[in-house]
Amino acid sequence: MAGHPLVPIDADEGADHTCDALLSGCRGTGVAYRCMKCNYDVCEPCGKEKAKEAGVENPEEQNLGPPGMRAVTTVWTKEVIIRTGMSCRVKLGDYRLEDFYIDFEDRFHNIQRWEVQAVKRMLEVDKHTAEADGSFEKEEVAVSWYGLYAAIKEEVTDAAFKPGAPPQSKEEIEMSVEKKLKETWPTLPESPDHQEVTIIHKYQMHDGAKIGPWVTSSDRLKKFSEDEGEIGAPDDFWKYGIDFRIGHNAWVVSMLNDKKEVCRYEFKHRIKEVTGVKLHPKDRETEIDRFPELPGSSILAVRWEEVDENKWKTSFIPNETMTLRFLGDHHATDNPDCEHLDMGGIIDGDDNIHGLDDDEPTNGNHS
Repeated sequence: MAGHPLVPIDADEGADHTCDALLSGCRGTGVAYRCMKCNYDVCEPCGKEKAKEAGVENPEEQNLGPPGMRAVTTVWTKEVIIRTGMSCRVKLGDYRLEDFYIDFEDRFHNIQRWEVQAVKRMLEVDKHTAEADGSFEKEEVAVSWYGLYAAIKEEVTDAAFKPGAPPQSKEEIEMSVEKKLKETWPTLPESPDHQEVTIIHKYQMHDGAKIGPWVTSSDRLKKFSEDEGEIGAPDDFWKYGIDFRIGHNAWVVSMLNDKKEVCRYEFKHRIKEVTGVKLHPKDRETEIDRFPELPGSSILAVRWEEVDENKWKTSFIPNETMTLRFLGDHHATDNPDCEHLDMGGIIDGDDNIHGLDDDEPTNGNHS
């Protein structure tokens, strides 16, 4: 699309066209937007995802910031430094309930890591034995939703390309994978160590040229709400932006749950400014790609500005003794209260408001 604008098109015109974006929640057909220069079609859900990439704030995300403040967002780049009082907002795009972490780095290469461990189920897989015959044995491994998705997709894709198999399009293969994924996940036993989403805080401090070890933070996390319990990611937190605001004494993390309610907590920070941000989906690592990206994700720098819809009211001070002055001929009105008001510069009813002689020119300088 090369930065070209997406233009809304008529619903009837786009009904039979195929979406080219194929982002999270894609409908496949029935496009709503088009790049006229590239003939690039986008359906409604993918259009919203494209808006997220461009830094557009959802209406629900307006509650992520401090009360009475409005977010001014820009797409984060390495030239943008996120300082105290600002936020870094991360949108996960095509997230599939998987393990990931976000690294925040300062100018001294100290790193604060915000890590999420997803819910997992136990999957039986084939594992090579040490025997020379290349035999396999069964082994149970803990897999996230994405891990199961990747395993099923590999299986379905291999079957689709076997000799004699009926030809299938990418869309048909993806539909088969999603169907089998939804059928298989509930049948797998839960992993005893990953029954709920867990948030972990880690940090790595540098001392000159010496790189420090990764340390898991043991700081007690402080919740803003009155609810008791351990800090964890709320349900459906990944559908909206995650806001990390750098305070003077702590970082404040704000997320939305499945009811679109704001969930906040704070933790002690090790860095007070951010010069680098990296979103790393761990489950997508392969031997070929050690640093995968999360499709459709975005990182925003947020500056907060005050908003007061009633501020204009306080700029006017009521004064009961102030009287309205009528300018012009007060005899032209029937209001008796106007008789004692001045003429706005007209003295004793004289219409010559400039005090000029009748024969004096009016287009020159006057002394």
